[in-house]
Amino acid sequence: EYEETEDQADHSYDEHAEMKSVLAQMSELEPTSDEFQNLLKQLQTSVEHHVADEEGTLFPRGAELLGEAELQAMGEE
Repeated sequence: EYEETEDQADHSYDEHAEMKSVLAQMSELEPTSDEFQNLLKQLQTSVEHHVADEEGTLFPRGAELLGEAELQAMGEE
């Protein structure tokens, strides 16, 4: 809803889709295979980057824009 976070939110959704794709690829492989291990490392890097972005930037900015009452209502939903 907020223009200030629209690009960040879109980027976040793109990262979610990318990680789901990697997980789907991994589900077709043997965990001991080199390809699986490489995808696992890629996934770890992606998740760590994603969490840092959301926790460090998107969530704090969203909290500022939404305010305490709306955050509380969202949490109850």
